[in-house]
Amino acid sequence: MSDHLAELAQRRASLQLKAARQREQLGAEVQAFESRVSGVDRLLGASALLQKPVLLVGGAALLFFIGPRRVLGFAGRAMLLVSTARRLLRLKQ
Repeated sequence: MSDHLAELAQRRASLQLKAARQREQLGAEVQAFESRVSGVDRLLGASALLQKPVLLVGGAALLFFIGPRRVLGFAGRAMLLVSTARRLLRLKQ
């Protein structure tokens, strides 16, 4: 009987190890999937902003009155600032 219990304990330990490996693999796959889908999430968020006519009219007026070079320069600096802030926040966590 003790041989049978030892065999069951060994099988249980083996299955627990296998389950732990599978959890790690699944976690890595989910993380990779989330990183690919995050771009789609951002795009959907941006499209929700574009559905507001006030933002569209304001953006067009800004482009018209200030000029495309200034607007694009400002947008480039703003994107740099946002990406730097996100990296700093990730480092903080």
